[in-house]
Amino acid sequence: MWKRVVLSVVAVGLVSVAVALSGEDPHKVKLFDIPESDREKLEDYRQTWTRLTGFEYSGLHWNQFVVVYSDLGAQAYQTNYTQYIAWYEDPDEFDGMPDYVTYPRGTTILKENFSIVDGKPEKSLTVTAMIKREPGYDAENGDWEYLQFDAAGKVLLRGKGSDPNIDEQCASCHKHVAERDYIFAQVFSAPNRRAP
Repeated sequence: MWKRVVLSVVAVGLVSVAVALSGEDPHKVKLFDIPESDREKLEDYRQTWTRLTGFEYSGLHWNQFVVVYSDLGAQAYQTNYTQYIAWYEDPDEFDGMPDYVTYPRGTTILKENFSIVDGKPEKSLTVTAMIKREPGYDAENGDWEYLQFDAAGKVLLRGKGSDPNIDEQCASCHKHVAERDYIFAQVFSAPNRRAP
């Protein structure tokens, strides 16, 4: 057991040193292949979008580590997060209901998902994303399109929350936060974190 731990620590250290010595920006390290159909929008998300969290443990998503990014929705995410936390910390003192906002049309909320080994992120698994579409796209589900692809860029699911498979895999949980425009925003650990 200790031998594996030592080897893991050494391997992580060597990769970190190699990245540091190469001068490579860690935001430019490619962790996921992007599906051909989504490259134009998603190819440079790690360099150009706002990172909303660091590596966070998510019991909501298969007990994995996640990192959340957004292109247009950072302000709405932060607003909904602060409204939720203010209400959650003391609902008796909170006057009325939280004042949640709707995400702008065209917003993408993207989540990188990683396996966990010994309490740390290990392997790139999937990317899950929600894209805010035009009014009427799927009104019963906030007009969000759901997308999931694996680390090799293979699309695993895509579509409306009204699709039975997407409802089972995604939308049925997101419906529980319809008042927050269907986005869980319980973690906001990296405000204004945009790659240079």
